[in-house]
Amino acid sequence: MDISDIYTQLQKEKERKNLEKIQKGFYQKISELIKKYRKQLDLYKTQNKEYKELESTINKIQDSISDLINIRIKKIINMTLLEVKEDLSAIDQENLQEEEKMFYSILKNLILSYKINVENQILNGEEIKTEDFYKYINIYSVNLENKIEKDILIINKDLPKIVGTNGRIYGPFKVGDIIILDKEMAKKLENTKIGTLIN
Repeated sequence: MDISDIYTQLQKEKERKNLEKIQKGFYQKISELIKKYRKQLDLYKTQNKEYKELESTINKIQDSISDLINIRIKKIINMTLLEVKEDLSAIDQENLQEEEKMFYSILKNLILSYKINVENQILNGEEIKTEDFYKYINIYSVNLENKIEKDILIINKDLPKIVGTNGRIYGPFKVGDIIILDKEMAKKLENTKIGTLIN
């Protein structure tokens, strides 16, 4: 990994509309490269020619990576908006770094919650459910942080109390409620069209 690889990746990203595939661990390798160069800088006792050249190289790498990340963030945002609006798959997650996958997942769920709890209420002339918007985001954040083996659903039909696979009683639920259930129960509700998975 060197600065030429970074320039090549940046140029590809600038020229093409879709997200370019980046080698696995690309950002981590760049971070390690910058760390290596910084350690080399620390070895110089004076800011001589070699010092300044190395410092310039670090600055060029940082500028290029910042440009690359910003371009990719913009693409992810625009394509995620398209996915939510048209209910389609616009992003090939194989082209995302692990850090970008996390960003994409959070962004998509944030937009979905906003459209469900704010936009839909506006369009239907109903009270805006900002509290439900925040509630869902908090639920999703906790679920993500703890890596719980559960799924998040939106309820499509009014549902009385139900007994989960773990023996616990859930509900009743109303249309539009956002809930977390174990994966097996969530799948059953989705298969019967009672709920829609959104995570």
